[in-house]
Amino acid sequence: MMDSLEWKVGGQQGEGVDSTGEIFAKMLFRHGHYVTTYKQFMSRIKGGHTNYKIRATSYSTHHAGDGLDILLALDDDSYKVNKHELNNGALVLFDGEVSIEKTEGHTLVHLPLKQIAKDIGNPLAKNMIALGVSGALVSLPQEEFFALIEDQFAKKGTKIIEANKTAVEKGYELVAEHLSDSVRHLNAPDAEKRMLISANQAVAFGSLMAGCRFLSAYPITPASEIMEWLSHELPKVGGTIMQVEDEIAGITFAIGASFAGARSMTSTSGPGLSLKTEALGMAGMSETPIVIVDSQRAGPSTGLPTKFEQSDLQHVLHASHGEFPRIVLYPSTIEDSFYLAAEAFNMAENYQCPVFLLLDLGMSMNKSTIMPIDAKRVAVNRGKVLTESDLEQLKENFQRYQFSSDGISPRAIPGTPGGVHVTSSNEHAESGYITEEPDIRTKIMEKRMRKIENATCQNPFYVSNPEADTMVVTMGSTRGAVEEAIRAMSSEGASLGQLNIQQLHPLPTDALRPYLADKKVIVVESNYEGQLLNWLKQHLPIHDRSYSIRQYDGNPFRVDTIASQLKELV
Repeated sequence: MMDSLEWKVGGQQGEGVDSTGEIFAKMLFRHGHYVTTYKQFMSRIKGGHTNYKIRATSYSTHHAGDGLDILLALDDDSYKVNKHELNNGALVLFDGEVSIEKTEGHTLVHLPLKQIAKDIGNPLAKNMIALGVSGALVSLPQEEFFALIEDQFAKKGTKIIEANKTAVEKGYELVAEHLSDSVRHLNAPDAEKRMLISANQAVAFGSLMAGCRFLSAYPITPASEIMEWLSHELPKVGGTIMQVEDEIAGITFAIGASFAGARSMTSTSGPGLSLKTEALGMAGMSETPIVIVDSQRAGPSTGLPTKFEQSDLQHVLHASHGEFPRIVLYPSTIEDSFYLAAEAFNMAENYQCPVFLLLDLGMSMNKSTIMPIDAKRVAVNRGKVLTESDLEQLKENFQRYQFSSDGISPRAIPGTPGGVHVTSSNEHAESGYITEEPDIRTKIMEKRMRKIENATCQNPFYVSNPEADTMVVTMGSTRGAVEEAIRAMSSEGASLGQLNIQQLHPLPTDALRPYLADKKVIVVESNYEGQLLNWLKQHLPIHDRSYSIRQYDGNPFRVDTIASQLKELV
């Protein structure tokens, strides 16, 4: 019995690779396994190699794994590109005349997938036959596969359903006839309710539950899924979604909606974020709450639109000219993507500033099994929003930017009687009217900047083994590979802890200090400059004992890569 199985389908983009992977992931999930996926695809509509990786385990994990036990190669490139990942004893499945050949520690299996598809009168069924082969090889009950097909193709009618069932059945027959000695048995955990979702979906869901009722965005990989999900769900609760003409409109519409009283957001990736930068300053100057999701990809410019990188940290920390407060959050799991998205809206309105929510390709478009999300944990807190009754009790005219000890001024939604005020992107006095007086500029600037000094989300970081001699620091989905590398090294006697930072600005310096004091600090991140390490050095005295593990080739970290570099540093 196996506790972990790694499977991948590869082929030319446009050949149904993605849908094949999605169906098999659902099948494994429905059978009770924990599932983690990772998709590699080209920045084009059709052509070029693409693949879909699935790791199925009997335990929860945050990483799709380094190796492969089964590779379904729909073209020759799939074998060449993914050969280095094959585990000892792996199976590689090709289309062709039946043959089985052992080579270099794995087995090459040719099965007549296209021919069988033609024989059953369904030339497009090659991938479904291959799924049947995959299901049989990992001992998935054929009846459960049929049930999934009925659900998956319910809207396409009985004829399509039966044709796909026949194709899957042929796959099971191929294994029984040619590969019965290669069948694997995967342990499944106790049956309990779980979810299989991506971070993009989790962020969209968390935003909805937090009361977001307006999204304006422009389609961009890998963030478009957020807009797609909310386009179905927001109208059901009276919300509005706008697919706008460009990225600038995406943020300016959201700022306007927020000023008018709606909880609003915009979603984008690096190139779009660059275009939004000027308007971001307007949100900062006018103290208008807004949530900006940056689903990162490799840059600069168009860069690698479908590849992994964590290189936007410096941009979101300093974007736009001048100085103004902003909050930067970066979930390290899909579960936290939901809860931090919901919390981002509370923080935006409580501190009246832009809140960035960073994602990366390790999570944004890839799915993992998580425990059911507890939507009841989401509590809406709109901060210092004055009601009509509050405004009636004022002894003077409402001052939108009133000086206060915490730097946070009362806010009134336009249209609320007694709450008339002026808002501008120019510097202004308490009233909102434009001013260039040096004394007022100094006071209003200090008011703005101090309001986030104590801003803290519910889980600003996670730490494990805090007493370790060496602390490994991560952000985002890199957490998963680091967890497994540390687990492997700890079994060999290494003293390693892990710190996953989820609130990057304002950095919870005082809370972090005890976990980094008098230790070797190793930061693992996917960018060239070591942006997270440099940010930590600006706040904590770790300069003479800090080290960096970096990667910027467009791929997420492998566990063995991290482990080998940790061994050198430790």
